[in-house]
Amino acid sequence: MNTRRIPRVFLISLLVLGTTCSSASPSHSPSQTVRTYWSNFEKGDAEANLNLCSKRFLSAYPEVGVSQVKEGFKTFSKYINDRGGIRSIEIQKEDILRDTAEVTAMVKRGDQGYWEISYKLVKEDGAWKIDETRMH
Repeated sequence: MNTRRIPRVFLISLLVLGTTCSSASPSHSPSQTVRTYWSNFEKGDAEANLNLCSKRFLSAYPEVGVSQVKEGFKTFSKYINDRGGIRSIEIQKEDILRDTAEVTAMVKRGDQGYWEISYKLVKEDGAWKIDETRMH
């Protein structure tokens, strides 16, 4: 047995496994950003949702400012929880083109209601950020 090959093979295996896990990791996908966004609403974590929004999204509301967007997130969190929370989030479509993506999701509430929402996301500083939302 060649003892010099074992460490090299082990290292290569770790690199391949690490690359596979990180590229397949849902935390690095636009869909996971959308899922996290909704999870934050359910938890009432408005600050975390601000961090998931693009700079352009946040600057689109200069008349109200970021603090009012944050308050709007808190109000929407209460609205969601008053309707039984989130039952499921089904990603219906995810299209990625370089540093932009489009995701369509069906968000089902505990009260049996649902929303179908499309998102445009952009990659900023290596992370997917929500840039636009549109309800259907």
